Amino acid sequence: MGCCSTNNESDNKQILFEIDNICNTCGSTANKVEYKTVLMILKNNSLQTAKPGNYFYCKNPDCNTVYFSNELGLSYYKNDVRIPIGIKETKEPKLICYCFDITEKQIKDEINLTGKSTAPDFITEKIKDKLCACNIKNPSGKCCLGDVKKVVASAARKIK
Repeated sequence: MGCCSTNNESDNKQILFEIDNICNTCGSTANKVEYKTVLMILKNNSLQTAKPGNYFYCKNPDCNTVYFSNELGLSYYKNDVRIPIGIKETKEPKLICYCFDITEKQIKDEINLTGKSTAPDFITEKIKDKLCACNIKNPSGKCCLGDVKKVVASAARKIK
């Protein structure tokens, strides 16, 4: 199975790792992320310090930490990554779909212009064609489709 699934798998299932998944910067509960995802997102100088182990993605938009491993005593921040972390950005580009470079603004602009967004259907089609790579391109390591649908729903409510 690829990084995104059209099956009703429990992509949103969160496994609690006790203290390991608590961000030591903000105290938020974080989601586990694969080591290879961390390697794909870090800048070269930060790559030199990364070691295999358990890593977590801090999804708190107000926290500067992107990845951490309490087990290894490592933390990586916004300035340690190669790409803007959409959820942590205050201005565009706020990437929502990292595989196809879809931003929050593109979705909102399309909805304002046409009353709807084609992004969810486009992404779903690419998932079916096995052309997504969210597990390594999305900093969270998860499929973006849920986040895209939330942005679409929020933008659609605002124009009504």
